[in-house]
Amino acid sequence: MASRNQNHQKNLFNYLDWFCIVIGILTSVATVLMGGEKSPLYIIADIVALLSGIIGTILAIKGRRSNFIFAVLNALTYSLVSWCNQFYGSAIINLLVYMPFSLIGFYNWGKNRNKNKEVIARTLTIRELIVCIALITISSVVLNSILIMASGSSTILDSVATVLVFFATFFAAFRYREQWVAWFIADVLQLFMWTTTNDPAILVLMIFFPLSSIYGFINWRKLVKVPQKSKKK
Repeated sequence: MASRNQNHQKNLFNYLDWFCIVIGILTSVATVLMGGEKSPLYIIADIVALLSGIIGTILAIKGRRSNFIFAVLNALTYSLVSWCNQFYGSAIINLLVYMPFSLIGFYNWGKNRNKNKEVIARTLTIRELIVCIALITISSVVLNSILIMASGSSTILDSVATVLVFFATFFAAFRYREQWVAWFIADVLQLFMWTTTNDPAILVLMIFFPLSSIYGFINWRKLVKVPQKSKKK
């Protein structure tokens, strides 16, 4: 059993994962070379947001609670980059919501893992799903009005994406498979937002996110379908 767990740890990143990480590194180099008038702090935040986002998402797909360590780094740096580009909703949600929920998720996932240290996933009921859709719709309308008054950029996209990120973060912290659907829609909307900026690092990240969300949903179906008794620490 010990050797089996060691092999599992050793193969935590497969060839596709390493390919995504290498693309992130190459994009980081390009970000530095194409920095132009951007401040060193902005470029560093760009690179950290990109690499922490890729690695954290890969770990989340595999049901590893260590993803939340990278999630905190990503939230800090992504919120800074978003604020500089006047995407105030995304900046606030990452800083004030994503970070504390990452701590909750780290604790919650640690209490609910199988023998391979993968999270035991859950799924929403139809009733819960309907309630969540209604709340997402109402919250998006209210937030859009607030962002318009704050003179934000792409307020409709920003508001819907921000609300979806909030729900995806909640779903992730409490192990719901539906997080990947919310992430997918939010990331597609954020991709449209970032096409208006000159930021290759975040653009690559926003292309990677929705694609990884599809794989995440598929993998988490297995984690829900074959639950095992949690191993508490």
